[in-house]
Amino acid sequence: TLRTFFERVSEWDYPDAPSRMLIFNGDLPTPDDPLPKFLTDVDAGKLMRAAAGEHPTRRLVIEMLARTGLRVGELCALTADAVIWMSGRHWLRVPVGKLHNDRYVPLHPQLVELLDTHQSQRSDDIDRLIVWNGGPLNRHQITRMLNRAAKAAGIGHVHPHQLRHTLATQAINRGMSLEAVAAMPTHVPNQRPARGPADRRGHKNERSYVRYSSRNRAGRGLRYGVSSSRCSSRITRFVGRFATHDGPNGTLPAA
Repeated sequence: TLRTFFERVSEWDYPDAPSRMLIFNGDLPTPDDPLPKFLTDVDAGKLMRAAAGEHPTRRLVIEMLARTGLRVGELCALTADAVIWMSGRHWLRVPVGKLHNDRYVPLHPQLVELLDTHQSQRSDDIDRLIVWNGGPLNRHQITRMLNRAAKAAGIGHVHPHQLRHTLATQAINRGMSLEAVAAMPTHVPNQRPARGPADRRGHKNERSYVRYSSRNRAGRGLRYGVSSSRCSSRITRFVGRFATHDGPNGTLPAA
């Protein structure tokens, strides 16, 4: 930006650098900061039914986003050995990403079946959990897959990150505590979830985090809440029941 340019030329002692600051915080416009968008239960149900009629790999990609809350970049980066068996169930190991931490996400049994089918049909040696058209999956392919299913479902444009926010919002709608939802994306089995930015559904900005929480407490919207260290059993129980997308009128079943 122009402000950064003036700061840099001053730091670098350019001979023509201005002798004083020319742009101040008050000169900058306040950017819009809308709340994240999510799908309603009805639209989520329509999307999952449309995904069920897609190519198996397209369905797998959409189901992975919807049931795990992964960021699209995290899904693309999953290695071939990302699925592990631990504590009597399958877990997905998500490597170091936006928050610079490894984490484990519990896998729904249907996701395990879809992954098994995908692996059985592969003949490549690419070190990625999911491949498409003979190569590693990328974010542009994922966006096209999701838009294709959304168009078939008649719900308009859907961004991959909306499924992450949808998972958290639907969890709260079904009675899951704010504390458990806050720890969902960063859970480590048999270990207390770390407090701090990693518990905030991937949003490190303190203002945004407080804004989401205050809207929940005020009853004006359903978003995410405060961090907690007691979530393990609630998370695994919820994942076992959530996101089957076969409730009445295309809605999700109550937890």
